[in-house]
Amino acid sequence: MALQAETYMRTGQFDQAIGLYKLLIQKNPTNYTYHLNLGWSELNHSGFTAGDAELKKALDLNSGCARCYIGLSIFELQRKKGEAALELAEKAIALDDTASFSYFIRGQVYETVGSNILAEADYNKAISLNKTVADYFYTRGSFFFRLNQFSKALSDFNDAIKLEGSLPDFYFQRGYTHYMLKDLSGAEKDISKALSIDSTSADYWLGLGAVYDEQLQLDKALAAYDKASYYNPKNTMAFYNKANIHYSRGELDRSCVEFVNAYLVLRKSGQTKGGIYDEVEGMVSNHCDTSIASFYYQRALLYQEVGELDIALRLLDLGLAKWPNHPILNTIKGNVYLQAHEFSKAEASYRLTLANTDEIPTDIRGSYILKLNEGDPSTYMRQHYMRTYEGLSKALLAQNKMDDARAQIQKAIFLGDHLEGQNTELLQVQEAHILAGAEAYDEAIALLEKLIIKNPQLAEAYVVRARISLIKAIKSKNRKARITHQAAPESGLYYFKAERIKLGKLDNLLYQSALQDCRTALAMNQNLSEAWFILAQAEYYSNKDFCTELLKARSAGILDALSIIENSCIEQIKDSQE
Repeated sequence: MALQAETYMRTGQFDQAIGLYKLLIQKNPTNYTYHLNLGWSELNHSGFTAGDAELKKALDLNSGCARCYIGLSIFELQRKKGEAALELAEKAIALDDTASFSYFIRGQVYETVGSNILAEADYNKAISLNKTVADYFYTRGSFFFRLNQFSKALSDFNDAIKLEGSLPDFYFQRGYTHYMLKDLSGAEKDISKALSIDSTSADYWLGLGAVYDEQLQLDKALAAYDKASYYNPKNTMAFYNKANIHYSRGELDRSCVEFVNAYLVLRKSGQTKGGIYDEVEGMVSNHCDTSIASFYYQRALLYQEVGELDIALRLLDLGLAKWPNHPILNTIKGNVYLQAHEFSKAEASYRLTLANTDEIPTDIRGSYILKLNEGDPSTYMRQHYMRTYEGLSKALLAQNKMDDARAQIQKAIFLGDHLEGQNTELLQVQEAHILAGAEAYDEAIALLEKLIIKNPQLAEAYVVRARISLIKAIKSKNRKARITHQAAPESGLYYFKAERIKLGKLDNLLYQSALQDCRTALAMNQNLSEAWFILAQAEYYSNKDFCTELLKARSAGILDALSIIENSCIEQIKDSQE
């Protein structure tokens, strides 16, 4: 019977071992080995929460029992009694200083109480005494991982896997280490290996999702996070990570579902303060609550971005029905109208914003996003009003209300100049553009040259100067030239048509100046649509082939480029799109 009990214990069948050892003790109650083995069987079977009574009985029978002390040390360690566990481990080592397992346990105790140098020394000692135990390498690797010593951790995980290649945790932890070392390929390979051994681990799926997330393979990441939340519906991070992916992709409704799931899990767990709870609660209130204005304008912004302007306006109107004077709702509505080229309606929406600047909206005062970025609500609103004045200026410019347009852009510049860290250079370029539209060319050029001296990399300033040079080049050689403007409110710039001119008849010096400024701007920013467009105009009015430049202007954002210049290259552009 004793031999069978020992076999059960050695093979991990602890419940059977417990039964046999109890029978053996009934027959021989003073056999300390039976009490020792029963204690260790109970210790392992209970997850280290029982067995202490039998180990103490074994000690009473044999005060020199080192294994009794180390078993009791494990029991106290599980109870988070670090000092007691350390005292017991030291007694075990004093009795037998050749037992690798005792050093291994004492290393864990030292780590628990924060003595990392002593912990590492004990882990090293355990491994020097016995290099065949995979768990020694794995535990030391995990210790190094927690200390952010990832290269050392990786080496230990490699050794652990060489000794025992069937444990999924070993592969997962090595994969996690690869992830921390930015080796995403290695991380994916190892975590996938762990999942091939145990496909039901929520933690493994969560880790694989994080790898895909980092690789920007977001559909794969979502699928992995779905698996994580399926296998563990209490896995807050799975819901949280899914929510953030959907939010980053502008899928606000789907994002809300997952943020709410994370919120409910946290509430049920009792974690209702600090850390991730505050973030989840903040994101739910930020864009999932229909009683807050941000619900409407965040969704409107997404539809505006993809050109679904009617839907954006409907959402804004729903919000404005509840908060008719809300500055964010009204400004975004102005932006949508501006994009739709409904300039008088845009003007009206902007003016509604600027008529009510005394109060900071509740949703802005309590904005989680602002808190997360350490933003100040009053500063945020001043920035918002600066952009509102800018939008109003563009709407007025499109209606040829030049004086008022300049007055509004000057208000935007004034606000910007009084905001810490705010750069108003582009607003000043806009003012120069308005001056040019009013044919105050000299004043516009003076402002542009001042800006260029201050910042030679301000590409937009070169573009406006090029436009002025091109108009002057046309007028210089065509006394009867008639310049008409077409507004492009998205950028705030004008594009012009020149009539009653002879193609190719331009002042060469001014023409070359326009070309040079466009090329200078494009050398700084190849995606500057206005530069490509003015370059196309310059080629057109000089009677040269301009289709390549016009196509680039269109692809860079001037969608109505073909209708602005009467040209003979429409078919060529259509062919290139096909």
